[in-house]
Amino acid sequence: MSDQELKDKILQSAEKIPMPESLEPEKMEEKLSSVVQAKQKKSRFSRKLLSVAAALAVLIVSGAAVAKVFTEQQTYIETPEKLDSAPDAGKTDGSSQGQLTSLGDEEYYGDIAELLNEYNDAYSDDALGIIKDSVAKYDNNVTEDAVAVPEQSATSSAGLSGAGGTGADYSETDLQVKGVMEADIVKTDGTYIYAVNGGRKARVRIYRADGAKVEQVSQFTIRGSIFSGNEMYLAGDRLIILGNIIEENKKGSSASAEAEEDIAYSSSAYGSVGMTTVIWIYDVSDVRHPKRLKTLKQSGTYMSSRVSGGYLYTFSNYRVYRNNCKDDEPEQFIPIANGECVRGNKILYDEDAKSNDYMVMTSLKVDGECEFQDSAAILGGAEVYYVSQDNIYAAGYGEHRWGPKAKSLIYKYGYRDGEFAYVGRTKAEGLIEDSYYMHEYNGNLAYVYTRYKKSDDDSMTTTNGLCVLDEKLEKLGEIAQLGNDERIYSSYYIDNMAYFVTYRETDPVFAVDISDPKNPALKSELKLPGFSEYLHSFGDDLLIGIGKGGKKGDSWEDSRVKVSVFGVGEDYELTEKETVLLEEDSESMAGYNHRCVFVDEERKLVGFEVEYWGVDEDEWGETNHVYYVVYGYQDGKLKKLMQCSTSPEDDYNALEYVRGLRIGDYFYVINTGVSQKKGGIKVFDINTWDKARS
Repeated sequence: MSDQELKDKILQSAEKIPMPESLEPEKMEEKLSSVVQAKQKKSRFSRKLLSVAAALAVLIVSGAAVAKVFTEQQTYIETPEKLDSAPDAGKTDGSSQGQLTSLGDEEYYGDIAELLNEYNDAYSDDALGIIKDSVAKYDNNVTEDAVAVPEQSATSSAGLSGAGGTGADYSETDLQVKGVMEADIVKTDGTYIYAVNGGRKARVRIYRADGAKVEQVSQFTIRGSIFSGNEMYLAGDRLIILGNIIEENKKGSSASAEAEEDIAYSSSAYGSVGMTTVIWIYDVSDVRHPKRLKTLKQSGTYMSSRVSGGYLYTFSNYRVYRNNCKDDEPEQFIPIANGECVRGNKILYDEDAKSNDYMVMTSLKVDGECEFQDSAAILGGAEVYYVSQDNIYAAGYGEHRWGPKAKSLIYKYGYRDGEFAYVGRTKAEGLIEDSYYMHEYNGNLAYVYTRYKKSDDDSMTTTNGLCVLDEKLEKLGEIAQLGNDERIYSSYYIDNMAYFVTYRETDPVFAVDISDPKNPALKSELKLPGFSEYLHSFGDDLLIGIGKGGKKGDSWEDSRVKVSVFGVGEDYELTEKETVLLEEDSESMAGYNHRCVFVDEERKLVGFEVEYWGVDEDEWGETNHVYYVVYGYQDGKLKKLMQCSTSPEDDYNALEYVRGLRIGDYFYVINTGVSQKKGGIKVFDINTWDKARS
């Protein structure tokens, strides 16, 4: 076969296979750059990078379809009072078609090896070579963590110990589910502020915040090839940092040169284009001298995590590129958790699977011995994770990512005290593209979705709806045909009420009551210009929305950030009480990451970072200005209370690297990519919103 014939074959295959969201150009750009939503001053470089990423993604996708494993029939495995593991070896979950099977023990490794070999034969040597080259340039000899290096100037903090703050009057990371903690790049205990930058190398800074006075007490860098954003938790005296690295696989060092190369670039160490999820655990009982306790790893790209009931649950997506899997080398195609293959009876796969993606989960007791307590995996990756106080729901996609045949594949696990128990799975019509689209209420799962369909003229259009499943993932009720020819931009649940926004030319905000799960009821539909990418409760009978302006008369204002306050009236009728359209063309991260937004419902405050672009010109033709803004809602009006630049003029940092938080009567704006000495923290008195001395 000639080179051209090979390329044509790859491209023809790629055209027939939907691209996973994680490999779309926007997502690849996010992974390949330490800057998300990069400033337009850098856009020329970013566009070139995006083009390279897209070209690589096409070749990868030519052998990377998501599993075609589920049927319309819902399945369920009884979960006893004591959580059990996955089904016994070789047994299935009871589905009549597309059965999920447990590996059980090593004799079943051959089954999954055969499936992966059949699937990965779609790769050519040339395609694998491109992947090798792309991954190899990021190999930077990952090393162990650096010793913590306190700032020399922090002399007044000598003798400080204990990470527990004395006061409880401070804001925390916004949560989707009460009691289920989420990671972020900034944490506080009311006395200290912990910040980790999201760039290529993880630098952690610890500050003591005493009203207007802020001083850095220590910092340390986790050395190595940090490839994408980092997040963390503060749990008592422990600081837990999560991120991705690329590291060389040493397991093939004794093999032949050819075999070693094959192992190095297509084995478990290079799942998800070379990604490994890493968990770094530090003792911060002495904040001047943080001490690393443990480094744990699991196969694949870090997707999400939660802390619940004293346990950390970490989710990654692991892709196997190896095309000559052997059942006596399970470490080359079975997910690995801290050096050990996930147990066979904790791995599920489908006999008809056509996916080389695993969904991988681990658990860890945050104040324990720093070892994984349990792990589980399903061959058929997931992209969206919703965690209630009792269950984990992971949503992936079927063979068709877009179009009328697009489905969402929903897996359900029960969890308790660090143990996973597989419950069941179902295939749902439409796409579930965000964790905030899902909500557990009275044991049932409600979710909003966008469904593609063909119109009479054979063009593609969309519709949206809400569906409710029972604890066995069997359908109870649905309300469909909402926001036709539009798609969902944001969703927020409050108890029995689902609020969500669709958009094309107007901004319908829907309110659906799910108190009767068999008959979800549309209570209100409010149509407005623009759309809200972010929704959040804002105190009694109020919602706050952040998005973009829309069409107003003959002019378009959808390039300007819009802030709206919605009222929830009698029988959940929605009204727009107040709206503010920012002065210039602008962008925010509110719709991309809800943790970027500060919301104080009691004080009716909302804060977020905003980028104004095209304000004036320089040698590139335009200049962008990045600010953090805080709005207050008082007497029925939204008022801008504070606006400050978030970094020095010559420093361009991603929008999502800035957070705002409150401790007592002071508000802190933290740029995690810049030290305090360079303006990385600014302090304001919330009573006057004047800048405080520091």
